[in-house]
Amino acid sequence: MGRPDHDIDVSIATKFLAGKRILVTGASGSLGSVLVPALWRIGAFPLSTDIRESETIDNVTMMDVRDFSAVLQTVRLFEPDIIIDRKSTRLNSSHAN
Repeated sequence: MGRPDHDIDVSIATKFLAGKRILVTGASGSLGSVLVPALWRIGAFPLSTDIRESETIDNVTMMDVRDFSAVLQTVRLFEPDIIIDRKSTRLNSSHAN
């Protein structure tokens, strides 16, 4: 994809994410389809959501992040510890420092 590879200390991620309920939006996309299985492997409990079904991930919950009531209902039902919003990956300038 033209991006540099980075080594990640998986033990730190495992300690932080293991046992956590993680809501993942955009789970059917290229990043989500890699992220969700990785979360399962380290002992997290991801809830995969997307606006379309996945060819690579089982049990994707249909949810449009633009529909506030659908997001609210999903959050209330799943009670995630962490939300990974796949479409919000850019940092604005106030968070860059």
